[in-house]
Amino acid sequence: MLSDFTSTSVINPYSVGMTLNLTTLVNARNIESNGNTLSVHIEHVFLPFTKSQTTCIRVFRPSPGLTSTIPEVAILKLYDRRWIDDRNFDDEPWSPAREEAAQARWKAIASGELLDDFDKLHPDDYTESHEEEQYGSYSRLSSLQGAMIPRFYGAVVISSPDIIPRNVPKARVYGVIIEKIDATPVPSVDPSSHNFSSLGHSLMAAVYSFSSHGVIHNDMRSGNILISPMRIVLIDFGEAIL
Repeated sequence: MLSDFTSTSVINPYSVGMTLNLTTLVNARNIESNGNTLSVHIEHVFLPFTKSQTTCIRVFRPSPGLTSTIPEVAILKLYDRRWIDDRNFDDEPWSPAREEAAQARWKAIASGELLDDFDKLHPDDYTESHEEEQYGSYSRLSSLQGAMIPRFYGAVVISSPDIIPRNVPKARVYGVIIEKIDATPVPSVDPSSHNFSSLGHSLMAAVYSFSSHGVIHNDMRSGNILISPMRIVLIDFGEAIL
């Protein structure tokens, strides 16, 4: 488990078998706007980590109806800056000072003091940017959820005390919970098993409609397109432009 940011032996806490306590957020960026709490069990980890730590989770319901909108199995995407692009701490150890500096920069971006320009972001700030784009995109594209894009179940923040380093009490790890889709990425699909022409037309029609909702996906590639017997789905709005 993680105890502090200065440890010389840092163990990745997002592994199969790990249980996390989460708090749902009424407002994705307002830590005071807390909703319900739930515990989740990590059943699969998608590696390598990139700008998020993506896992498949099983949700434990603390009490009847408390998390009724979240299915038992879902995808949890976490935005822990300590693990951006599988960061391993060897070349640039994390520290309380770096965490505080990142929080200060993002606060300045939120207030308008700094320009929210992804291309000019400090690498430590990618986590907030990706989480906000995911939350904003799914909110604006609510009418397409469950069809051309996954269902979005809400924003969360980790409340497990052993994940947040005790020497950085203000550190937060945010995340989003979305639908787990039993589908195959396009690069792994047998071309003879689907009518790609028809599926492609449906997908592009949906993508073109994004602009009317104020969303540009900005990361259209085959690995972000899933195909199942029932639907074609575009995933990963972490680099979307709103």
